[in-house]
Amino acid sequence: ARSIFTAVRDASSECDAALVNLGQIHAAQREPQAALGLYQKAERRAASAPAASLLALQARAHFDAGALGDAKRVLARALHQRPYDLSVRFNLATVLYRAAKPPRDGALRSIPDLDAAAAGVRLAVSYLDSIREAGEQAREAAAASGLSVNRVSALRSRCVGLQGAVGEERREAWDKAQAQEVAQKIADERCAKPGALWYPSSAFPLPHQHPPLRLEIAHPTPTRRRGINRERVVFL
Repeated sequence: ARSIFTAVRDASSECDAALVNLGQIHAAQREPQAALGLYQKAERRAASAPAASLLALQARAHFDAGALGDAKRVLARALHQRPYDLSVRFNLATVLYRAAKPPRDGALRSIPDLDAAAAGVRLAVSYLDSIREAGEQAREAAAASGLSVNRVSALRSRCVGLQGAVGEERREAWDKAQAQEVAQKIADERCAKPGALWYPSSAFPLPHQHPPLRLEIAHPTPTRRRGINRERVVFL
């Protein structure tokens, strides 16, 4: 199929359908960047606004490539174009859910990042609730395209669970930041005191930590060497 659509594309440079079909083949073969290039080329050739289905394909390619911000941007365009399309809302909720999940490498997130994740997953829940509350005709059309009630409910349950996890992660990050702030304040106050040392106290023991010194006073002992009187020097 790939060779067929490639031949059609080469034979007719104006065949946008061949570009889209070839892009879908690249997407199925896990080549999202190649698919995205073909989708965008088809969009540039379009005389009017691109179809929502083409935007959905672009969003899927961004999603597969890990570019969640670009996927959200494209789906927002599709939602503006077709606000009644429940599948667009579901896809947007899916991207928001994925973006709010913890990084796969286990890296700690900052409080601003966690606040953004919490806002994103709340928005995802609101989109899913709007699907459940949509009119019967819109829900039937969504079901005909493969968007079942169970699928919406399953994603909503995951989003609600993620809300609690993000909230707990934020509380832990806040407690850690507060503890670091208190520790830094104590250290600054110690350094600001008069006579404060800027080196570890263990480097120079306190006087009471030294062993007692025995001071012996030696009386000068005259010695004779070549006619010169010398005194023996005692070093402490």
